[in-house]
Parts: sequence; structure tokens; C-alpha cells
Amino acid sequence: MLLRSILRAPGAAFDWPPPDVESWPDAVLLEAAETPPPREVLDALALGHVEVMLLGQPDAGWLGRVTSVVVPAESVADIERAATRLDAAEREAGLGAGRTRIDVLVGTARSSLRARELAAAHPRVRALMADPPALAESLQVAHTTEVDALSFPRGEVLLGALTAGRTPIGRFEPAGHHRGTAGARSAEQFSFALGFRGALCDTWDEVRTANAGYVPDEEQRARCRRIIEAMEQATAQGLGAISLDGRMIDLPFVAMAEGMVAIAEAADARAELVAGLLPRAR
Repeated sequence: MLLRSILRAPGAAFDWPPPDVESWPDAVLLEAAETPPPREVLDALALGHVEVMLLGQPDAGWLGRVTSVVVPAESVADIERAATRLDAAEREAGLGAGRTRIDVLVGTARSSLRARELAAAHPRVRALMADPPALAESLQVAHTTEVDALSFPRGEVLLGALTAGRTPIGRFEPAGHHRGTAGARSAEQFSFALGFRGALCDTWDEVRTANAGYVPDEEQRARCRRIIEAMEQATAQGLGAISLDGRMIDLPFVAMAEGMVAIAEAADARAELVAGLLPRAR
């Protein structure tokens, strides 16, 4: 499922629906309160095919309504405790075990250093979600584009997630030497090129730019389709690799191209779905 845009919003007061199709988030992150938000809010999100993620410990009243619990973890023990509480809450709610996923929030120096352990800590873990401003504060560095101060924690989150087969989430501005090589790419496009697949958002504008940035552009889509077609032709000829535009193309290139095409097609399908829902949501 797409997680390009995760809108952080208070559970008790939530302004819905978004102003337009482009601002429709893939997920909403609510903060756990004493009681869930009004039923009409959760019903509207379900109608809009929007994932509901919860920051905090859920009780049985939340479960069945949320896709995942977001855990700010610094150790494997933090995740194991969260998983144990989820086990108990799901039993109380009469739900199947393991239904609710865990998304790990990485916002401290210690959590970034242990990203690989956290990603592999439990089968419930689905994603590592980097919070760059919080990381900068934890590291006591300025969050600027002049120096790429977050290069190491960014790499740890990305590699930790991918090594464990989890989804890496994070928005990072091109900084340091990347400012020149990134060209006109936005922070979202830059992060997508690195391997991140979505971002935490605080406004409709940020949702809009995330939805547009964490997908391959038309040029990338066309090239990926050419790679797939070229390999299909090579396979038909009994070959395991083929030259395309002066470069050797083999199976790893094909796997990457197929992944990009899948993201593009999922984004197109979601845009079409949301376009049909917006008038009804209003």
C-alpha cells in the first residue's frame, strides 16, 4: 500500500476532507487520547480509503479501526513491549493476532544508530519513519541545506529498513554536495531517488508535494517500461541480459523497473479512486 503522505493530525479535532484530490493523504497519523475521535471522522477516513495510524498505546476501542501503531523506539525492548500490549489489546477486542502493524518512529540519535535492529525487531514492524527535524534536534545540529548533517542517520534508516524488508519513510532536503547534484529536484523527489517511499506531513500543501514527489516521473516510467520490454525480448531469445542505450541490463535492473512501474500504477489508481470520492466526501 502507498504511504507517500502521512498527515499528522490531532485525534479530537480533524478537518476533513482535504481541499482537493492532490491533497488527499495516503494515511493519517492520530494521537491516542482517552477516547477515539468521533465515529464520523473514522468513518470518513475509511470511506476515503485512508489508513489510520495511531501514535500512542491503543485500547481495544481503537483496534479494528487503525492499521498501525507508531512507536518512538530506541531499543528492541521498546518494540517488544509495544507488540506485547498489542497482543493483549487484540485478544480483548476479539481480533486476530498480528492484525495491527508497528511503524517505528526514528527521531533520536540512539534510534537512528539502532535502525537496523529496530527494523528487524518484530514481525509486526512495517516501516521505519524518520523525523528529520527531531533528528537534527537530538544531534544538536542545525537543520540546514548548507551541511548534510543528517547524512549518516538518513543512511542508517534507509539501509535498516531495506535490509529487513521494511518501508523507509522520510523527507530530506538536498544538502551539502547534494545541492548541486540534485538539481531542481524537490526534497520529496530527492528522497524518493535515495529510496524513501513517503514522508510525515503537517499541512495539505506538504501532502500535495509528497503525493507528487514519491512517484516516478513520466521519463522514469517510460524508461522502466523500456527496460522491462527489453528483458522480455532477451528472455524470449534465451538471454539473461541485454544492452539498452549503451548499458547492460540484467535481472536487478528489471526488478527495480518493475517496482517503479508498480508504484506508478498504484498512484494512478489511487488518484482515480479519490477523484470519484471527493464530491461524496464533501
